[in-house]
Amino acid sequence: MSHTDLRDWLEVVESRGELEKVNGAAWDLEMSSIVEILFRESRDPRPAILFDEVPGYPRGYRTLFGMLGSAWRIAKTMGLPEDDIEPMRLHESWYNKSRDIRGIPPRLVTSGPVLENTMTGDQIDVLKFPVPRFHEFDRSRYIGTAHAVIQKDPDSGWINMGTYRIMVVDSNHLALHATPGKHGNS
Repeated sequence: MSHTDLRDWLEVVESRGELEKVNGAAWDLEMSSIVEILFRESRDPRPAILFDEVPGYPRGYRTLFGMLGSAWRIAKTMGLPEDDIEPMRLHESWYNKSRDIRGIPPRLVTSGPVLENTMTGDQIDVLKFPVPRFHEFDRSRYIGTAHAVIQKDPDSGWINMGTYRIMVVDSNHLALHATPGKHGNS
């Protein structure tokens, strides 16, 4: 079964026994603590963890942790052979596949699933989602831990893609921390 969206992916991962569902955990350190304990105490494959019924949020406003916490899930997600997931073979499979990947130029659209949930201006409220606070010394909540930040230098046109922690400042402001020495900080 191929997956076309996150719902399909979750269904396949659950059918394989690699998804744990947790209801009722709070966003403030509880979700991240549960994940930390599961990952420290579990044996491979460590499960992906889907949190729902987060106190203060409607049912269905879920968070997902550990998406790529098993070699099989990495292979599944990247469209690699799922029957040979030893780490070095997984690496070789990706290396071989990546040599043939060709970029797809962006295309502007006026309709479609990507535009079904659009908010602008005063409608924007990232705190309508159960954004977690991960660590006890974090000053705020962080959205975006398994994501890509794409930046384009306005002068040179150079494009960088990286993963940076994104802190919630308030309902409609985020702060990106691109540490020194990384391309995003140039």
